[in-house]
Amino acid sequence: MQIQGFWAHGNLLRALPDNFGNLNKLHTISLAGNRLGSLPKSMSGLVNLKDLGLQGNELTEAPAELGALSKLNPHSTTFYHRSSLTANYMHDSLQRVVSSLYIYIIALLTTDVT
Repeated sequence: MQIQGFWAHGNLLRALPDNFGNLNKLHTISLAGNRLGSLPKSMSGLVNLKDLGLQGNELTEAPAELGALSKLNPHSTTFYHRSSLTANYMHDSLQRVVSSLYIYIIALLTTDVT
């Protein structure tokens, strides 16, 4: 029996073993919050993989090996670089603050002070 799920969140992993793709029964892999800069070419051997979490690593582009994974669900696959996560989070936070200020200003302008 082989494992079907692999979760290694925030372990500061810099690399996976070259033979990681031999775990071809894996359905779910979560490697969020590590320091991965690349993935082994053997990842194309993960023919049963459906869910993949790579957010918060040092990958700068989606690895080509993932293109061979026909069962991979694009809606449950997360991939973005650590710096883009920070930039996106800051952008979203700033948008929420601006929206709140706008609503507050409109409320002040439409309030009858008499």
